[in-house]
Amino acid sequence: MRLTPADVHNVAFKKPSLGKRGYDEDEVDVFLDLVEQELARLADENSDLRERVAELESKLENVTKHEGSGETASAQAAKIIGLAQEMADRLTSDARQESDSTLADAKEKSKNMVTEARDKSAAMVKDAREKAETIVTAAREKGDGELSAAQERAESLKSDAERQHTEILGAINEQRRVLEGRIDQLRTFEREYRVRLKAYLESQLEDLTSMTSGSQPAPRAAHDEDEPEIVDEESESPVQAELVTNGS
Repeated sequence: MRLTPADVHNVAFKKPSLGKRGYDEDEVDVFLDLVEQELARLADENSDLRERVAELESKLENVTKHEGSGETASAQAAKIIGLAQEMADRLTSDARQESDSTLADAKEKSKNMVTEARDKSAAMVKDAREKAETIVTAAREKGDGELSAAQERAESLKSDAERQHTEILGAINEQRRVLEGRIDQLRTFEREYRVRLKAYLESQLEDLTSMTSGSQPAPRAAHDEDEPEIVDEESESPVQAELVTNGS
């Protein structure tokens, strides 16, 4: 008789007659629970194995059909090669467009930052000079006694403005240097990505060609690391992250 978890769960034992020895009911219940759990696990495992066997049988049937028709296998291989080439062209085109767009945005933002900083610095210097001239003019009207102090204050304002101007330009040049480094990194990444993608697709095409000719594909030891990493389109590139940081 086939034993199921439900049979173990629903089993009921008669109590021993008066005066006869019997097992402890709690211990029997605990043991039956363990037996029920193990039977359930084995049933699930058996079901999974049946599904895997069915899947393997289906794959074997497909392989047998394909081996019986060389023309069908060649047509499928040609279709796969065409799809692989189309995917490679699309990925390369997308990477190039994203790179060009990012470089253009980076150059435009760098240009705007430099222009804005120069305008702001020039305005500060101009304002300081106007204030200095106003102070000097007012001091001349009040007397020579205040002229010297006014000139010192005017020179101090001019020095502060020129110092701030120098600091701003220095900061802008540093930001430009960092931005140019990010641009170089992006170009290097794009170049390496294209090389790795090309090598990966060529290896796949070699395998497909070997399959159509009936030979086994050559093992590719430690070549999995050459597969190109697919970057999430929604993630920010290093240059975009830098632009967001600088822009805030």
